[in-house]
Amino acid sequence: AVHAAAAPSPDRLRTADDGEIAGLAREARNAWIEDAQRRRRIASRRECIGAAADPSGYSAAQLRNFLEGSRLNARVGRIGKLAERMREEQAGRPL
Repeated sequence: AVHAAAAPSPDRLRTADDGEIAGLAREARNAWIEDAQRRRRIASRRECIGAAADPSGYSAAQLRNFLEGSRLNARVGRIGKLAERMREEQAGRPL
């Protein structure tokens, strides 16, 4: 059954699968998304700063970071669709 359970710890959520994230209450799911995006930005900045002196290394870092960001955005989209599907299934069940 899908329900808005208390959110697991942030450390636990870093390894949670899409179904676990989708099953969270909307506020907890949004907090997970914001945290994941923040961690991605920080990692990207660190990598780019470290590669700033080498133009080809910097370019490669930018490409890697773009692809990582794209993967995260795709995952967020999948989680959103799954959460909606779970909500619809729950709404269709008799109480």
